[in-house]
Amino acid sequence: MAAVLAQFIADQSGQNSVDDGTTATLEANLIAAIRNATKATVILADTGVANAYTAVNTPPLSALPSTGYVQRVNIAHANTGASTYAPDGLTAKPIYGLGLQPLQGGELPVGVAVLMYLVQSSVNSGNGAWIIIESLGGAQQIAPATASNQAASLGQIPGLTGQSVNLKISQPTASTSLTVTADVIIVTDPTTGISYQVKNVNLTIVSTATGANGWDLAAGPTSGGFGALYLIYNPTTNTAALLGTNVTTVAGTTTYSGSAPVSGYTASGKIAAWTMGASKVFNSGYQRGRKRAYSGGNFGTTTATSTPTTFSMSGYLPPDAVEIEGTLNAQGSNSGSALQLTISADSTGTVGGREVAGSATTGNLQIAPYGMLLATPQTAFYTATVASGVLTVAVAVTGYTI
Repeated sequence: MAAVLAQFIADQSGQNSVDDGTTATLEANLIAAIRNATKATVILADTGVANAYTAVNTPPLSALPSTGYVQRVNIAHANTGASTYAPDGLTAKPIYGLGLQPLQGGELPVGVAVLMYLVQSSVNSGNGAWIIIESLGGAQQIAPATASNQAASLGQIPGLTGQSVNLKISQPTASTSLTVTADVIIVTDPTTGISYQVKNVNLTIVSTATGANGWDLAAGPTSGGFGALYLIYNPTTNTAALLGTNVTTVAGTTTYSGSAPVSGYTASGKIAAWTMGASKVFNSGYQRGRKRAYSGGNFGTTTATSTPTTFSMSGYLPPDAVEIEGTLNAQGSNSGSALQLTISADSTGTVGGREVAGSATTGNLQIAPYGMLLATPQTAFYTATVASGVLTVAVAVTGYTI
């Protein structure tokens, strides 16, 4: 035993360990040897597979350790989801992050990870788990923030899907292609709820194409129909594209939910709804943010009514539109006859109401701009009255917001 101790002192302190009676010197060398030995960090080799890690200790552990025991493992296979660790063939226990939750993928890249064994009633039902104390280059799990100065997990940050910074679409003439630029667009994976910021967007969709930067289905919307445009994003390859889908009869969802997603592009966000012309061209118009200006269309009638009466804008307004703007136009055939045109969002005539009123001058219009939220897609209500003569009115739509 004395020989073993002497060799330990010599190996770890580099000093002579011959017992020559100098007790103080031998003691100092022993302390130096112990300190040096405890500085040596053992890094175990990962001998398992991705998500199921193993390693061999020398000497091997005979049983699972107590709380606080630390292992350093050189991870050879990056994790892709929930993972376990089983040193020396012992029972595999789950690996959790600092938020004390199972791993989701990316927390254990190839490289050194520090794991601490923890037995705690609130973790894995008290059955033990390995906690990642450090993982070089790995995504770090944190507990949900509960106070203003605490870090928030990604799942706590609202994505504001489809929102953008400096989004622009400039389409001066109808064309089979349409270009979207933006400093930032936010997209979300509807399965995981994780949002991504896609920066420096400059993409062009082609109306005759299918798939990325085309329509989801070959048919696409026909002339007079509407197409919703989505920014789609592949987080694995960090690539983005545009994808169109037919929304002629029903508004598109916030994230793409059609029947033909592009493989790998798991996150998306609706950024536009566009009117289509003959031969699958994108009609002219300009969009900033979520508001588009275009030639639009108008509802016109010579039928006077004092009761709010519905009219449809389905021929020129996408169902995705939640707000419209344009002009109210009213003209009477009898000069000096009082007239009035009012539009509203519902049949009460009071919600979002806008009006133009005045005295008719033969051949002249009473015109007023308006802006109004819609209660029902593509639908509004109007009243139109004139004291005498024939009233001609038109509600022109020249812009909308999705």
